[in-house]
Amino acid sequence: MGYFYIAVGLLIVLMNVLTYRGVLNPRSLNGLRRRQPGDSDAAWRAGLRAAVPFGLTIAAIAILMGSLLLVIPQHTTQGVIFGGSILLVIAALLAIRRLDRTVKRVRVSE
Repeated sequence: MGYFYIAVGLLIVLMNVLTYRGVLNPRSLNGLRRRQPGDSDAAWRAGLRAAVPFGLTIAAIAILMGSLLLVIPQHTTQGVIFGGSILLVIAALLAIRRLDRTVKRVRVSE
């Protein structure tokens, strides 16, 4: 189970780096979201870039969870999975909030 979380964390890091560099465009896998008709590609890219720090936080939490699951005793794994999952959900919600606010801000300024 620990290796799974580590692999997911590394995949998230890769997707965030590709998003930041502009390799993944707004219609690619990382850009799955209901787009508003007024959202331009520039606004969407700005929103994805603004969410990158939260994505890296999610990746770090997943890698930490996986690492802990490899070294802790078997009877404590449920607590690590539960606590880590709560942190993952909170970070994901903050990333979505940052993305939406940035898209709206860029859309208004255009």
